[in-house]
Amino acid sequence: MRQSWTNLFDGERLLPRWIEVFLENPNCFVLAFDNVWPENWDYQYLGQAALWRKALAKLPPGAAHAIGHGNAERLWNLTPR
Repeated sequence: MRQSWTNLFDGERLLPRWIEVFLENPNCFVLAFDNVWPENWDYQYLGQAALWRKALAKLPPGAAHAIGHGNAERLWNLTPR
């Protein structure tokens, strides 16, 4: 059965094929959380944020910045704080 989402992680490790895609196209991604259900709104959200912090820390700084928030700032003309 096919699922309607793509897994980017194997446990807590970002999959190598996704690292490659992110490094080849860092300006094409915006980190976002789709926390639809109430159980995603507290401790699970914090776990997701921690997982992504670790993953982005293993990418080159420019790619991590772009994916983490730089692309959102650019696309929506946001001023960083």
